[in-house]
Amino acid sequence: MIYFFLFVAALTAFSLSAFCGGGAGLLLIPILGYSLPLSQVPAALTLGTATSSFSRIWIFFSVIRWDIAKLFLPTAMLGVILGAKMLSYLQPMYLELCISLFLISNLLWLFRKQETKHTASASLTVPPWQIRLVGLLAGFISGLTGAVGVLFNRFYFRCGLDNDEIIATRAANEVLLHLIKLYLYASLGLFHLKTIEIGLLVALAAVLSSGLMKFVLPSVSRGLFMRAGYTAMVLSGVLMLNRAVVDIKLANDPDLGSGLITSN
Repeated sequence: MIYFFLFVAALTAFSLSAFCGGGAGLLLIPILGYSLPLSQVPAALTLGTATSSFSRIWIFFSVIRWDIAKLFLPTAMLGVILGAKMLSYLQPMYLELCISLFLISNLLWLFRKQETKHTASASLTVPPWQIRLVGLLAGFISGLTGAVGVLFNRFYFRCGLDNDEIIATRAANEVLLHLIKLYLYASLGLFHLKTIEIGLLVALAAVLSSGLMKFVLPSVSRGLFMRAGYTAMVLSGVLMLNRAVVDIKLANDPDLGSGLITSN
């Protein structure tokens, strides 16, 4: 029964991410956290997100913005290695707390007037060093938590990409990072039987949702796409904040967890 619930949750999350420009990973982190130890969530999640990225590249290959990807990827690869290595030393719950607060801060953008069209040359106004810095941060956070999702959507909006370009370029930027993470997580011993089972379940949901995206995106306006993206960021932040607070409380008061188990 729990696997059915996880599959439905993953399918819903990836379907929403198709409409919002991402966010499935951040939405699933707190959900997977109820079935797996927090340290194993990134490994299971990466199995699904890697599959999602491959399927999106296959569908939207022709609109990938390689000019952005070639600046983003080198530093992102460095960041993902550092982030995965830090799993052995840092408590992800504190990073999730910080990320959740950042995501919730995007609530203000929901009340601003969104752009109705994009400018193809807008990426030229974003300095290369900023793209490289975003790549480093995205890689580090992805390596540590297993997901970045809509965290950097505002960056892609600033680059002036339209709906399918955001989906395609993000997938191209992230797929190599996912492969590196899978290798690093395996080397750290984070893959257990249950982790693999849940990861494959998430992967199946990701493939099914990618097939729907080809038909959904053409009918979504840029303004609605951006507003949906910011909504996904805020929702992801609320879910992540709740999970981070619970994990921090349990880490600092183990008796609380024992009490909850006893009461059940």
